[in-house]
Amino acid sequence: MVYLEQYLYIIFCIKKIIKYKVIFNMKEFKFLFNKLPFQIIFYPTSRCNANCSHCYNFNRQINTTKNNELSLDEINRISSGFGHIKALTISGGEPFLREDLKEIISIFYKNNGLQYVSIHTNAFLTQKISQTISEILQSLKGLNVVICISIDGIGKLHDQIRGVPDGFNKATDTIKELKKIKKIFNNLYLVSSTMYSHSTQDTFLQTFDYIQNEITGIKPSLSFIRGNTHINEEKNVNIDGYENFYSKYKSIKDKSIKPLSPMALKETLENIINKIVIKNHLTGKQSIPCQAGQKLVVIYENGDVYPCETSNQKFGNLRDVNYDIKKLLCSKEGMKIKRKIKQDGCSCTWENIILVNLIFNLKSYPAIIYNWFRLFILNK
Repeated sequence: MVYLEQYLYIIFCIKKIIKYKVIFNMKEFKFLFNKLPFQIIFYPTSRCNANCSHCYNFNRQINTTKNNELSLDEINRISSGFGHIKALTISGGEPFLREDLKEIISIFYKNNGLQYVSIHTNAFLTQKISQTISEILQSLKGLNVVICISIDGIGKLHDQIRGVPDGFNKATDTIKELKKIKKIFNNLYLVSSTMYSHSTQDTFLQTFDYIQNEITGIKPSLSFIRGNTHINEEKNVNIDGYENFYSKYKSIKDKSIKPLSPMALKETLENIINKIVIKNHLTGKQSIPCQAGQKLVVIYENGDVYPCETSNQKFGNLRDVNYDIKKLLCSKEGMKIKRKIKQDGCSCTWENIILVNLIFNLKSYPAIIYNWFRLFILNK
């Protein structure tokens, strides 16, 4: 799944261009030229109240402690070292186990001109989630908030995958509460995420139909299994099911989307990303130069910094460099890691970094134009 806040910001920029405001408001496009990453994937905690079979962060979850998590003061110092951060993704662990999640987001909102935040949650803590989101929307005016809720199956299948009894009902209860909040705040976006794994590959179509027809009011999305999973068998998937789904998805795309609209670009990019995921999985090779560590960076709860979620190459720890991200990324070792990523590549299937790679690789633009033409002009 590509994080929705990325698409929202791309659409926002396109609208600026269309309205010719770009000439007068170039600050919206500074992220294109910033030497520091424009997007952060931040894990405020690796503590979790679930036990997911497909989790790629499992080793951190079993070894983490609350006492080792970055404090608000430390997070403020880290945030101050970045420039404009338009898109912040909050992941974990379960982010809502942090009592100060609203304050964490407020720091980036005030220090970095944050416009889009995405919070990924298993949605088991209904009351806490609804209260925190209401407070964020009330206090941080103009901030677009995306809540991404994990739904991996219907009923007991979801509970089994997540290792939490009654987890499905808890998640759907949370969605109901968030839909009430959404009626008040139009800058709240609700997305569900289903992991395409060994446990879900035979049922994910039914899950999608259930989300669209029974839960409603939430946009379903599919993520391809990645990383070193808790249960290794989860990586044994039939790629044909994933490929067939997106062939069907393409055929039922919204016919009301106009070819020159920002949403047409979103659909085009999704189409290309899906093809790259399939190709990378089948070939085990990189399809496009990777920008991990340059345009995107992952910061874990204890200050460890990595280029992406699936990489084992650590830039270092922010606590060791007085919380200065530049010292890590621009150090001799940091530059070596970034060069290695560009030169060696990997067979990454993480949709988020693939989108970033497309945006910052001019050589991919002809393919984007071609796919747009095929989808919206030729209707193929």
